[in-house]
Amino acid sequence: MIAHLSGIVLDKQQQTLILDVHGVGYLVHTLRSIIEKTEVGDQIELHIHTIVREDLIALYGFATQEQHELFKLVLSVS
Repeated sequence: MIAHLSGIVLDKQQQTLILDVHGVGYLVHTLRSIIEKTEVGDQIELHIHTIVREDLIALYGFATQEQHELFKLVLSVS
């Protein structure tokens, strides 16, 4: 399980960043506020929530542990 990433932003889209961590590019879904504050070439650190399903592996990145905890709480609601 990936829980934390630190690397350089290679690309950014409306809802995702590509984060280069020692030569490996991770596609990370993240908050718009993080994307707006981040520029290509910036070094950033993110708390990561990994979701693994039969047809999907997705990484969700958060600037703070509190944001990550709130995300986990939302996922637990049925």
